[in-house]
Amino acid sequence: MWIKAVFCTRDVVYAERLISFFDREYVNKIELNLCPTIESFFDYIGQYTIDIALFGEELEEEIQKRLKDISCPCALITEQIYETNIHGLTQIGKFQKGDAIYKDIFELYSSGKRVKQISLNHSGNEMQKIYAFISASGGSGTSTIAKAYARRCASYDKVLYLDLGLFSCTEVAEGNANGMDEVIRALKSRRNILPLKLVSAVAKTRDRIFTYGPCSNTCNLLELNAEDIRNLISGLTALSEYKKIIVDIGASISWKEIEFLKSADAVICVADESEIGDRKFRKLYEFMENAGNKEGIRLVKKMFVFRNKIRQDYESGSANYQSGVIGWAPWVLLDSYDAVVDRIAQSDSFNNLEISND
Repeated sequence: MWIKAVFCTRDVVYAERLISFFDREYVNKIELNLCPTIESFFDYIGQYTIDIALFGEELEEEIQKRLKDISCPCALITEQIYETNIHGLTQIGKFQKGDAIYKDIFELYSSGKRVKQISLNHSGNEMQKIYAFISASGGSGTSTIAKAYARRCASYDKVLYLDLGLFSCTEVAEGNANGMDEVIRALKSRRNILPLKLVSAVAKTRDRIFTYGPCSNTCNLLELNAEDIRNLISGLTALSEYKKIIVDIGASISWKEIEFLKSADAVICVADESEIGDRKFRKLYEFMENAGNKEGIRLVKKMFVFRNKIRQDYESGSANYQSGVIGWAPWVLLDSYDAVVDRIAQSDSFNNLEISND
């Protein structure tokens, strides 16, 4: 269990609904217990150690008198969020979605002075797959294809999309707009808060894809080293609620990115039909062979080609790739970038990719 919390409120019906939601959606991540009175709350913490204390706003005056007797972070569950905290107490919206309350609780805990070592469980979802999208040259459409695949999968699975590009343009519709900043700070802090931040900083796009909003300063991504990436992968794969993790790496591949390629179930190289694209792909293939040999793993064995911007019949492509072709998308000209992503997402472009990895 990651976090043990107590909810002290007279609104027993609401509390039981929230407890039921957490038990169903976040088993082994959070344990929420109900105390209907202040007296029962202090009896409980006298017997058990807790990480978070939540209080209904109807108990605000009572709890203010005894805050000094509570050693863990506290929050009020309020119907309305005020601009400033109420007497120093963090507020959590009562009528927001359960997922959002869950993230707020993790954010509150991670900001506390005492954060316990969290044991990551990597056996929760054996069906989880990591897809890394790369390319040999810029402009081949790696981000477009990665986003299209994420959008397609999000229509039937819970998907996490991670954009590692310096110039990420991922648009957040709900949640932390710059969540990647929080993740990087957690990686660098060494305070054991990464698992918490991976939960509290996650956002959602308008098409139901879970993601981390881009860094407010793109240079922050340059601070990550290979060890940071290994820790990040360990944290991401412990998020068993996601069946697919889609990583958009692009054409910038260093030893940091190699860490993701080593962990991926499939490495998808997006290639166009240009002559220079073909030549660069051969260079990339050679690099992957050499990098794999150095790391003691056959990276090219799980590398596939996705042919993009095809102007002619699929079967008559001119490039002769060393890796198997796993999908293709035609040259699409529409009024907006989003429409292009949507058209590819709804096509048959990814059928072979899904069959080969499910």
